[in-house]
Amino acid sequence: MELVKNQGLDPEGAEALAEKLDELLAEYQIYHSNLHKIHYDPKLRPFLDLSEKVERLYGLTQYNREYIAEQILKLGHQPTDYSSSFDQALMKTGVSQIQEVRGFEGAVYALIYTSHQLLESVKEVFYLAAEFQAKDAMAAMGQLAQQLTFAIGVFASVRLAHLN
Repeated sequence: MELVKNQGLDPEGAEALAEKLDELLAEYQIYHSNLHKIHYDPKLRPFLDLSEKVERLYGLTQYNREYIAEQILKLGHQPTDYSSSFDQALMKTGVSQIQEVRGFEGAVYALIYTSHQLLESVKEVFYLAAEFQAKDAMAAMGQLAQQLTFAIGVFASVRLAHLN
């Protein structure tokens, strides 16, 4: 619990925030899986612009999962390894798992929709961190929200460019 004292949070607040961050970690695992399905879908290969953007987001999402796990460790708690327990991640998540991608339009819609879902979860964690005045977690969530907002804008732009 020494790490919790360094964060300036009471143990109950640190535990609540760590649990919410762990849920967000599960959601990023599902999101990462969704990106994987879209990136490696052979029907979408002709849309190289989309593929390149998904590949960048895929790498960034892997980094963000590690970043969230680090935030949990800073609170003195152990993050769950959702990469080895995908079913456990599915039970904790509010992000929809993509079952099947139907062409370019469906892929872009799925990316925007799941990015919005993930953004809502990031906002919830941000508000909880603000409630406990956890500045590191607030800064981390602000950064994640900015990335997701940018990704939503990029995919909306790609969709519009494709329609024209």
